[in-house]
Amino acid sequence: QAGEKLRCAMPIRDLENMGVRYKLVETKAGFIIAVFEADDLVSRTLVNEGEWDGDRPQKYLDASRARLARLGNTVECSSPPCHGEAFLDIGANIGYWSFFMASKGLHAVAVEGSPDGVALM
Repeated sequence: QAGEKLRCAMPIRDLENMGVRYKLVETKAGFIIAVFEADDLVSRTLVNEGEWDGDRPQKYLDASRARLARLGNTVECSSPPCHGEAFLDIGANIGYWSFFMASKGLHAVAVEGSPDGVALM
C-alpha cells in the first residue's frame, strides 16, 4: 500500500509523548493518514468522508500531467513510485494533499508551520 512507503517525520509513538491526540484514518485514495482527535475541520472531514477537498487533488494532478504532456514533457509510469514528478505543499496542515500526491507516485514535500500539524505528518 502506498501509505506504507511514505516516510514519516517522526515515529507515531512520539505523538503520544508530545501529547498530540490523534487517530488513523484510511482515505478513499487508499492511504492511511493521522488526524487530530479534536474537532478540527480537516480531520473531521477525513473521518466522515475519507477525503479532503473532494476530487480536487485528482483534478489538479490530471491537469498538471496534461499540461506537461502539451509541453512535450511526459513521465512514463505504470505504478508508483514514479520519477520526475514533484509536488510542493506550502501550508500543508496535516498533509492530505502531500500524502495524496505521494500515493500517486510523486515526490511530495510538505511545509507546515504548526508543530502539531508537522507531528501528524
